Amino acid sequence: MIQIAEILPPKRNRLWDMVKQCGVDHVVGIMDFGNQPSGTLMIYLGSYSSLERLKRSYEDGGFEFAVLESRPPLHRAKLGKPRRED
Repeated sequence: MIQIAEILPPKRNRLWDMVKQCGVDHVVGIMDFGNQPSGTLMIYLGSYSSLERLKRSYEDGGFEFAVLESRPPLHRAKLGKPRRED
């Protein structure tokens, strides 16, 4: 059986409500890498509690957290900029 899902940001916004009104009950979640201090990305990625909070956030919005599709931001590495190794 096919289940329709939508990629939604980790923080609730208007899109969440519109998607729910369209009858979508499943979410493809993405991690929020924007608020992490330098050098803590790997701790954040491996943190069970951060995934638990993400799951709870989507479930509080009425969605089933079906998939996590995410990766750390790589724009500095792609462009060869300073701190690309972070």
